[in-house]
Amino acid sequence: PYSGNSELVKYIIQWKKQKDNWESNSFKHEFSVTSHQFAVDSLQPRQTYNIRVYAANAIGESKPGATITVTMEEEVPATVPKSVRCNALSSKSIRIQWKAPKHMENIGSISGYYIAHKINHSDKQYTFNTVDSNSDKPFELTLNNLKKSTSYSFTVQAFN
Repeated sequence: PYSGNSELVKYIIQWKKQKDNWESNSFKHEFSVTSHQFAVDSLQPRQTYNIRVYAANAIGESKPGATITVTMEEEVPATVPKSVRCNALSSKSIRIQWKAPKHMENIGSISGYYIAHKINHSDKQYTFNTVDSNSDKPFELTLNNLKKSTSYSFTVQAFN
């Protein structure tokens, strides 16, 4: 604002989802003029936001500065696969089955699943297989050529 020889007393940051309007669906926070940065919390993944800043002195608030637009990155899947089951098909093969997490339980989209296995109590690294995510139907992977009469550990993890 026109300073009228009045010092700036605060900055005001305002933000909203891009599809919302400034008047009824935005958030504001005031911060000190000695601070030249502010972290906006509670932004959601995969959402686009508009952000603008005002300056204020004893006379009032300025017009907003230029609006910037930011799109938040996607986060890693927030939930685990459901109903994971392992069924022996033979003494050397196993079928691992699971269901996708419910969409509303998960923040990030799921591109696929890592299925890891290794012999229990061994120093060897896990061996990974990948299964693409292309529907909400149950998923499965059959592992063959396992060692007979050997105990294995299995892990199923979603990725994006």
